[in-house]
Amino acid sequence: MKRPPHVNATEWAEDQQRRAELDDLMAQVADQEAQMEHDLIATHDEYELGFSQES
Repeated sequence: MKRPPHVNATEWAEDQQRRAELDDLMAQVADQEAQMEHDLIATHDEYELGFSQES
């Protein structure tokens, strides 16, 4: 993305830094969501296995 003509170099650099920080945070959130989903599926599978062994 090119710097718009009405934005000075300092503002542009700050904006790019904020965008990079946001991208990092979004990646962390996605990783945490994937881990929670994995844990939830694993817990469900363990429950289902234990339930089927009791039957």
